[in-house]
Amino acid sequence: MTAKFYVTLTDYGATLVAQAHDVASIVLSEMVLGDANNIPYDPIDQKNRTALVNQRATVPVQSVVINDAVTTVTATVEANIGGFNLHEIGLKDDTGQLVYIGNYHGGYKPVIAEGAGGELTIVIDITAESGKEALISIDPNVVTANKEWVNTQISLLSTSVNNQLNNKYDKTGGNIAGDATVLGTLTAINLMLGTFSATPNGYTRLPNNLILQWGKVSDDFTSQNFPIQFPNAAFAIIAQQISGGGTSKVYVEIVSKSQFKVYEGNDATSGTEFYWFAIGN
Repeated sequence: MTAKFYVTLTDYGATLVAQAHDVASIVLSEMVLGDANNIPYDPIDQKNRTALVNQRATVPVQSVVINDAVTTVTATVEANIGGFNLHEIGLKDDTGQLVYIGNYHGGYKPVIAEGAGGELTIVIDITAESGKEALISIDPNVVTANKEWVNTQISLLSTSVNNQLNNKYDKTGGNIAGDATVLGTLTAINLMLGTFSATPNGYTRLPNNLILQWGKVSDDFTSQNFPIQFPNAAFAIIAQQISGGGTSKVYVEIVSKSQFKVYEGNDATSGTEFYWFAIGN
């Protein structure tokens, strides 16, 4: 049965083979790839060609293994080579001349920038029989795709990314899990950051992990509790007397991450009230 995709000797290659017995061995050094201007052809009808119809890439031959009457030629097309439909293929010798010419199934060889890609290993088994018995085989463990498949995958990926962004940064509500970085200007109305307690004795957390706390106490010279304990430390606290007591200066003291004291004068005075404000983290 005639192979659908195969390589055959060019006229130059046939002459080279005829002379190889008396002159020197044939050295296959390069594999050339082309798109044939997207017009497939039968290689047996193109034996007089000295170059592919439209060559798009050249890769080195990795190995040439001779096993009885079969010569196996292997070359790898790197992931950064592609962007065309592979319709034609050839093997050149060390003088740069085309020894074999062949056809290919026209599959699209993508590149990484198109959202899909990978190395493509091409293995050609050349026999001593007629040209149409030299078959092209493909390593099944490599990535290959047609252009339609690549475009479909890019479209699906784009839709998925947009959906995820819309769900994560929904303008009408929702939660954002994990870290987020805003590279431009953030404009917000009624922006609320972190947990807070909007009460006369309350607190709020700032984006930089600082915590502001405030309140009102009615006893001096006694330990008072912050609305919440500072996780690390209370940095500073101020107080203002609002009623009662005398006219002595007001002093404040940070006792711990969870408590503070307010003083007015030298002794406790009943009925004295103070506003206080603290910052920490």
